[in-house]
Amino acid sequence: MNVVPLHEVVHINPRGESVDADEDVSFVGMAQLDSAAAIAVPLETRRFEEVSKGYTVFRDGDLLAAKITPCWENGKIGQAVLDHSIGVGSTEFHVLRPGGKVHDRYLLHFLRRREVEAKGTLRMIGSGGQRRVPVDYLANLLLPLPSLDEQIRVATILDRAEAITGLNRNILAKFAELASSFLRGMIDRSVGQVDFGSIISEGPSNGIYVPSARYGAGTPILRIDGFDSQGNLNSKPWKLVGISETDRERFELRAGDVVINRVNALSHLGKSVMIDETADGSVFESNMMRIRVDEERANPCFVAYWLNSNSAKVQVLGRAKKSINQASINQNDVRKLAFPDICKAKQDEFAGMVDVIRQEKLKVDRRSAQLEELMGAIRSQAFRGEL
Repeated sequence: MNVVPLHEVVHINPRGESVDADEDVSFVGMAQLDSAAAIAVPLETRRFEEVSKGYTVFRDGDLLAAKITPCWENGKIGQAVLDHSIGVGSTEFHVLRPGGKVHDRYLLHFLRRREVEAKGTLRMIGSGGQRRVPVDYLANLLLPLPSLDEQIRVATILDRAEAITGLNRNILAKFAELASSFLRGMIDRSVGQVDFGSIISEGPSNGIYVPSARYGAGTPILRIDGFDSQGNLNSKPWKLVGISETDRERFELRAGDVVINRVNALSHLGKSVMIDETADGSVFESNMMRIRVDEERANPCFVAYWLNSNSAKVQVLGRAKKSINQASINQNDVRKLAFPDICKAKQDEFAGMVDVIRQEKLKVDRRSAQLEELMGAIRSQAFRGEL
């Protein structure tokens, strides 16, 4: 099979798009690039003149690959599915536009292989949270290049296999919707509100800053990619940091703690998680705050779910201090949130229901992991010409 460097058949970070200033374009942030579904959908429509500077320009159907850590390691590669012909988005995207010899879906599946992610991580340049995959890594990837008909055949098989894993993801999404729907009903029926600070026994307190030189061994650290916006802890192994015993005790996380993100893009600001036994004894990063609730008055599971709800999100955004690329909240902002005055017994009932859902979700998660392993094996076979 013919093998060629990617730059010979793919336009990487193409330039020269001619766009009228008053033309409507699709705006796509990093959060809109779904690593599981491998698609990037628009956040909103903007006039091009509003976003013509300081952003990446691409076309509908282009492939987008996040270049910065931890987005690259989290598999943020997907195809732009826009509602306008032109898209504008994060400067942290590499844009890949297949030439006439490459089918777009074939290229997408090639880029989503574990080998590509792993080797790209090793090739990153920069330091700390600003490490990026260089464009020459992508440009020099060796792409097996059969005929277009064969590429379409391979891509069709892989798309069908991917659709099965997508069905499993839909089941997981339904679990999240079930808990959220129950929570909304409880909030709608509540008769009053109290200051969130009144049910906090300790905190909010900011996490620890650890320079990159101290990463590698020691204590697990919860970073911003360690949990999602639904309050699920990431199952991937956390990074380890070397810190003093004093710092470990000061910033230690215990089961039942609630962690809230205090610095992020507006779309993710305030996302929260309840710490469970799997994260007991870890520490947490400086862009988060730790909260310990008064468990005579509040259930930490209920609190974490409430913080991720629209009821809390609206308040967080209203208190956010905005800068160019991110926003922040402080400890007092969190204390002043209006918390629904729901009795502890009802909160405990909600937590019990969430535990049942979580047990069922674990079964689906295990099936998802098996499907992902199978999908990885099929992709590897495909690009060895064995499919």
